[in-house]
Amino acid sequence: MTRANNKKREAAAAKARKALRVKHVSLVCAEIENHRGLNGRIPRGIIQKVFTEHKHVYTWLTIDVVKKGLEKSKKNEVVLTETAISDLSNPTFDIQDSNEPAAVPPAIIQEQELPPELPLETSKPKGGRPRGTTMKALREKEAKKEALINDIATTWSGKVEEEKSEGEKVRMKRNGLDDLINQKVKESGLTGVKVSKKAIQQRVYRSRLVVAPHRGAQSPLKPIEAYIISMLNQMAKMRQPLSVSEGLALANALIEGTEWEQCLRDFKTKRGWQQLDEEGLSSSLGERGWARKY
Repeated sequence: MTRANNKKREAAAAKARKALRVKHVSLVCAEIENHRGLNGRIPRGIIQKVFTEHKHVYTWLTIDVVKKGLEKSKKNEVVLTETAISDLSNPTFDIQDSNEPAAVPPAIIQEQELPPELPLETSKPKGGRPRGTTMKALREKEAKKEALINDIATTWSGKVEEEKSEGEKVRMKRNGLDDLINQKVKESGLTGVKVSKKAIQQRVYRSRLVVAPHRGAQSPLKPIEAYIISMLNQMAKMRQPLSVSEGLALANALIEGTEWEQCLRDFKTKRGWQQLDEEGLSSSLGERGWARKY
């Protein structure tokens, strides 16, 4: 008897938990529906954003559960009409014995509430910067910083050589390098950039005024990288963006059977790349490290 009671209690508790989870999912779906635009669509990224906000509260919640809840709410949606007219084929009036034509019964009009109109705020375009511009701005800033350091090192080297040629007649001004760094940084217009005084002195001492930003070997696919990136961007504009693995598969397919494939094989073989993995399968030429730059 006790075992049966325990099973009943467990079943009731499970049912209550399920009902509570359904309420939580409906709340999350209602918040997502509030972002639905006048065109009937939910803006891109809203589902993931709302899911992330509620994930730390409802740890059991998954993105699939949210999407399933949205589908159920859409199926259960009832289309309301402004008026409902009763069927005239079943009149409710009494049949008259006279030969006079029967009067047409009045139409029964049933007023129903219309769904509330969406707020005008949902129709406004969202602000923000286009996707990818932040990383592009960071790369441009790094390039300007490198050019600034090269300029400071070249200018300071010229002053040091001038001092050596003049001998003891002309001495370097005290804190001359600090003044030069502050002047060049101000002229460049870069904010929040710090140039190390020690780095400039080391470049002049080693006679390496200009240092390449990429000190490794150049990729053998450098001449065709712009073409591959243009294809990836075009796929994104066609609303068919590719993931990292799909982009690498596309790049490998483009160079397959060409001279670029052989150049890449020779390049990677010299650096310890094995054409076959441990299972005897062919290794992929493209790697995630190459795609990380983009």
